[in-house]
Amino acid sequence: MSKSGCHAQTHPNASPTEARRWKDVGEVRYNQQRMSDAFDWIRNHSGRFASLTVERIRLFWFPDFGLGSAASPIWLITLLGFAGLTRCAVSNKLAAVLLGGLLLVYPLAYYPVQHVPRYRYPILWVSSLLAAQLAGKRSFSGQSAPIFVSVAPAQQIGGIGIIG
Repeated sequence: MSKSGCHAQTHPNASPTEARRWKDVGEVRYNQQRMSDAFDWIRNHSGRFASLTVERIRLFWFPDFGLGSAASPIWLITLLGFAGLTRCAVSNKLAAVLLGGLLLVYPLAYYPVQHVPRYRYPILWVSSLLAAQLAGKRSFSGQSAPIFVSVAPAQQIGGIGIIG
């Protein structure tokens, strides 16, 4: 969560004052008011909003190290995943477009909001798959590769191509 303490001051789950306000006006009205407040802040602090967004983009892909942090493996998977995406683009453009598109589009909703490490987990498999494809000679091409899910023509099992 945030190091600034903003969450504790402004979220109804963490702030008794905000919880009372939420209860008094109702959820829909409360959320409309908070969204209006957020857009006002963004308009009045566009530079700060931009710098926070850049920081959140970095944190999404390369989280900070901390006590009990899983940052090291995530950094490794991310770096190898980007390298694997580059290799995949050479051997199977369709797979690269589909997987790269997922990596491009999915996080867009999370860049403007506070960073929470678990937001990355639903697509960590894509980075892991791309990182693992570096281990194969011609992964995603359908030749001399370990078993990977692919969009390349291969044996069909339930509509999913399996290279083997």
